Amino acid sequence: QRFINEDAFHGRTGEYILQQSKGTAYLIVDNDSFGRPIAGMQLKAAGETIAELLRKHGHVADTVLSARTALDLLENGDYDIILSDIRMPDMDGPGLFQAVRDRWPDLARRTVFMTGGTLHGEVDAFVRSLDRPTLEKPVSEVELLSVIDRITRPPARRDGEAATVVEAVS
Repeated sequence: QRFINEDAFHGRTGEYILQQSKGTAYLIVDNDSFGRPIAGMQLKAAGETIAELLRKHGHVADTVLSARTALDLLENGDYDIILSDIRMPDMDGPGLFQAVRDRWPDLARRTVFMTGGTLHGEVDAFVRSLDRPTLEKPVSEVELLSVIDRITRPPARRDGEAATVVEAVS
């Protein structure tokens, strides 16, 4: 019963989160994004599934297969959040992140990594050093919504921090 109640709570919370940011533009970078036939069935991979979920809630979600294509789109587009696979053949997620951080530092703070397996070595150390959210594929709706909430919510004020002028006047 506890799990059902928690799922219901998270579902309502997630629905609220998605409704609050209508029109957010997501760029999903997943080299395994389009369906592959397995045992005669066409299965969708994480990138397309996430894009469908976001579109269902009125958001813009573009899915690309490579980090280089993502950088081209970022040059000409306006995205609010990047969801990027970590392992990709032409340029990996950390390489994409470094390029984004150099050109669009604010967008780098709204980048989420996705992985389909355990991280090893330098990639694991790099991702841990960034303190960026990482989603394990397959991604559940609750996990996705929780991460979106975490990266879009304004930072909480620490105890003892001064209020802004607007807060002090209100």
